[in-house]
Amino acid sequence: MGGDTSIMFYLWVLFLVYLLDFIFGLEKFLVVDIQKF
Repeated sequence: MGGDTSIMFYLWVLFLVYLLDFIFGLEKFLVVDIQKF
């Protein structure tokens, strides 16, 4: 049971990292796009 919860926790952390990376990457993209105009 402990192994399952640690795997779920690891996947959840990985998901959050990808989500933050996507948000910040999108933010940088939008800032660059705004600076063009």
